[in-house]
Amino acid sequence: MIIISANKKRLKIYALILITGFILPMMMHVKADDKKECYVAIIIDDFGNGSADTKNFVELDCPFTAAIMPARENTESDMQKLKDAGKDIILHMPMEPHNGKKSWLGANALTTDLSNEQIEKNILDSLAQLDCAVGINNHMGSKIMENERILEILFKIISQKNLIFVDSKTTAKSKANMLAQKYNVRLYSRDMFIDDKNINNVREKLKKTIKIAKAKGFAIAIGHVGPAGGVKTAQAIKEIYDEYKINGVNFITLTELNQLVDEKLVQMPK
Repeated sequence: MIIISANKKRLKIYALILITGFILPMMMHVKADDKKECYVAIIIDDFGNGSADTKNFVELDCPFTAAIMPARENTESDMQKLKDAGKDIILHMPMEPHNGKKSWLGANALTTDLSNEQIEKNILDSLAQLDCAVGINNHMGSKIMENERILEILFKIISQKNLIFVDSKTTAKSKANMLAQKYNVRLYSRDMFIDDKNINNVREKLKKTIKIAKAKGFAIAIGHVGPAGGVKTAQAIKEIYDEYKINGVNFITLTELNQLVDEKLVQMPK
């Protein structure tokens, strides 16, 4: 009986060594990876159109940056609602695409048939209306983002006003990086479009955004108010925010991201 008891005791010791020496470190590694701190900046495009689901985004606890279109019926009222809710704001500058109707762009749009003077006026008028904007991103704009003449005017103004620019990456041939370097403008690029008709797909896209952020320190996701995204996008953001904010994922605004870069707490991709 003594021998059997001793053998059982040895087996327990061996089992404990196995757990602490092999399985436990693996569990700790997974936990550490899950807790790896990162930053996610969400931009919601197309405010200014008075969409019925604007309320869903305004009421989100999750920090995000609102991209507001200029010269729309609800531009200023949407801006006030978002300001009152403490949201970050940028100008969602309408730009001509390769395919699509000009009517989709609205007033103050940048199109290739405009003179340099009119391009400048449209940008300055839009910024004057959205006087709290910390930066600009492009609404559509696949054609404009490839046009050096127009981007020269845009980035010169951005530089003079010490704003930031977010390239929504609607074209692989974007010249934004070249002009941003020339005019010393802080440039960020979209990592993920998150909208989908299926809310489960929106959640998965947000999770992919988080994986990107964990790999490089931060990531930028773009969603939309209105028909392109709306209620499902807002609901998915709420759910993911509640789930991941306790796991080392910091949801931040573009202003906060810019501060982190200035303070060298995160690094810009090379």
